[in-house]
Amino acid sequence: MAYRPRSFTKSPLYRLLQDHWESFLGVYEEEFQHTFGALRSVTERVVEKFMDCGNPLGGFARIRCPDCGYERLLAFSCKCTLCPSCQARRAQEWAIWLCEHRLERVPHHHVVFTIPKMLRPYFRFDRSLLNDLSRAANRAVLTYCQGLLGEDIRPGVIIVRQTFGEGARFHPHLHALMTGGGWDAEGVWRPIFGWDRPVLRELFEAEVLPQVEAGSCS
Repeated sequence: MAYRPRSFTKSPLYRLLQDHWESFLGVYEEEFQHTFGALRSVTERVVEKFMDCGNPLGGFARIRCPDCGYERLLAFSCKCTLCPSCQARRAQEWAIWLCEHRLERVPHHHVVFTIPKMLRPYFRFDRSLLNDLSRAANRAVLTYCQGLLGEDIRPGVIIVRQTFGEGARFHPHLHALMTGGGWDAEGVWRPIFGWDRPVLRELFEAEVLPQVEAGSCS
């Protein structure tokens, strides 16, 4: 068995995949494919990378203290989306970068855009429909702000797409960080005091439904 750092092998996800992944692959086509579709090749690649995360056989860096001369080896991480450790570190680094280089000093709001359960099978079996979800949310936010404050208003929006929810079940949704207002053509900040979320939801649905209908008819 390949070397595993002791702290990493205690991960419940790692132990689960180590104990059951091969047997899961063996029965997937018969037991699960009719419900969830064919297992995507990217899934197997990501699991393989995660299972080899922190293995020095995959490469490592030698770290040396310039003062005392102490040295240690740091194995390269997998940096894949499945790995909780890698994703937590990347999320923290990205948040710091956003605060330092992108976010304006104005109020921001966190809004989650979700897909109704009855529509989720369309996105599960046709992953290309996921490509326009972020643009649909951005158009909904832009329509909302412009309708409320004027045609030239431009809000700031950062959107992250996530395809799973609690229990790793397929649940496509969007996390949006939005400015509490927008800038007009002259660059003047115009605030919005609170969001009418039912209206924003209706605008998002109006953007998503035509997308699903077009995909189901193609």
